[in-house]
Amino acid sequence: MSNVALHKKLEEEKNVRNPKAITDGDFTNYGPQDGYSAIKFPGYFTIDLEECHKIFCIRFLLWDGKETVLLREPRAYKYSLLISEDNITWKVLHNTDQGVKGWQEFKIPDGIKLRYIRVFALHNTACSEFHIVELEAYDDIENLPPLNKAPTTTITVNNSNIPLQTDAPLPIQKKFNEVISKLNDVKAHGVMDNKLIDELIGDMQIASNDARDIEQVYEAINRRIIGPIHHELKRSSKISKWSFWIGVISLFFAIILKYC
Repeated sequence: MSNVALHKKLEEEKNVRNPKAITDGDFTNYGPQDGYSAIKFPGYFTIDLEECHKIFCIRFLLWDGKETVLLREPRAYKYSLLISEDNITWKVLHNTDQGVKGWQEFKIPDGIKLRYIRVFALHNTACSEFHIVELEAYDDIENLPPLNKAPTTTITVNNSNIPLQTDAPLPIQKKFNEVISKLNDVKAHGVMDNKLIDELIGDMQIASNDARDIEQVYEAINRRIIGPIHHELKRSSKISKWSFWIGVISLFFAIILKYC
């Protein structure tokens, strides 16, 4: 058994503060200023395990201030946990319904094949950043190493009931990255002025980052605001229709009783 996420890199390391902390294997030495990876939310922490593994447990520690700070600085995080074999099609292991903190533990008794693990950081009640102290992924479920404190969230995942992410993640950014890749191919063949290509690539990378930020905001708003409100409106509409027909039926029976 091993933690296959240990020392693996974040795909978004350029956008993450202290990107190595999340997989450095240390979940005890952290404080207000260090010992964790942080990103402005909404944002992604995507860990590439470098090859596919059959994973039986994923767990990560959301910054909780330790016991000394916890009492005077309550906070709660919201996130989605996603997994993928190819970084294209994503499955949703978990969506938070309410704010959480501390250790988040997901056990998969039958194991599931994956290469990428993504925490989609949605919200933090304390500030504009989302903080993860450590993330682990185990290729066995027996004899897991002990944690420094009990998990605040423990979920057993049923392989047959894992939904796909229905909205494609960051499609515009993906298109920018495809163009950047093609420009690098052109540069490698030496058919154009490399200085010009480098300038184009630089501009495209800036545009790609802007697109990512815009799309992450859109996705967060759609998932956390528009979706729930739309659901409630549909629910209210159904209730209103039922109320109308119940009223009509009641009036009908009232008329019958009056004249009988």
